[in-house]
Amino acid sequence: MVDTSRRLTIIGHLPLNHDLRGFYRTVIAIGGLLLAIWGVLWIVADGFGGDGASVGGLQANGTFGLLSVLMGLALVVAAVLGRNVDHWLGFLLAALAMALGVFGLTFIRTTPEPFALSVSTCVTLLTFGVVIMCAASYVGTGTSADARHRQRAIGHLTIAEYEAGH
Repeated sequence: MVDTSRRLTIIGHLPLNHDLRGFYRTVIAIGGLLLAIWGVLWIVADGFGGDGASVGGLQANGTFGLLSVLMGLALVVAAVLGRNVDHWLGFLLAALAMALGVFGLTFIRTTPEPFALSVSTCVTLLTFGVVIMCAASYVGTGTSADARHRQRAIGHLTIAEYEAGH
């Protein structure tokens, strides 16, 4: 008989206390640092609200550069803090990067485009977002009871194992 009282959630599939979470935190920090550096270069090259400057093959203006600096620094700070701040903020900022990539592709070469993005910049943003989201998936921390609760929620433990604390 199927246990219909269980809810299958995406968060239940994300590991807690992964052995390589230090590596993934480093990936998040390096990604944030690169994004911040790129943002500073766009600000210096174009100023704010210009027609966009190409820095390293990626085109954007200083307004997007400022947004990149803020996102990048937030990722670096989150990676340094750890304690699930990197987990949740990594997810949030990765989703924002992907949304900006789609936004840029939607409004490319149109009047309302505020960031002067190129197709290569949008594709890079989408790729960046996927990498950060994957890394953020593995940096979650919690108690062993939290891990057991997640395993129980997705069906990896029987009720007897869950109640016994295995």
